[in-house]
Amino acid sequence: MAVFTAAEGLEMAMEVEKNGEVFYNEAAAKSADPEVKSLFEDLAAQERGHYRLFQRMLGDVRPAPELPAAEYDQYEAYVQSALALALFAGPDKALALAEQAEDRETALRAALGF
Repeated sequence: MAVFTAAEGLEMAMEVEKNGEVFYNEAAAKSADPEVKSLFEDLAAQERGHYRLFQRMLGDVRPAPELPAAEYDQYEAYVQSALALALFAGPDKALALAEQAEDRETALRAALGF
């Protein structure tokens, strides 16, 4: 089982926040309902705030000890797998989810699933 450092956990959290922002911005842009558009714009702004918070926290984290190469390879594979399974695993996936949201209910369900 891979062991994550605080810095690695924060980096993963930053990636999730960044991808969430992509989703919410795209969902807001597609929404014809002013109330839903405003909700998604607010959620995108919150994701930006979370990203900045994690970024500041990352600046305060002390370096972790180096992992042996064999353990690092295992760790890297685990991290990539975990990120691939995340709802907003990359801007492309977040954009695809937002583009599939044809109506208010579908967009909100996708957002709540995150």
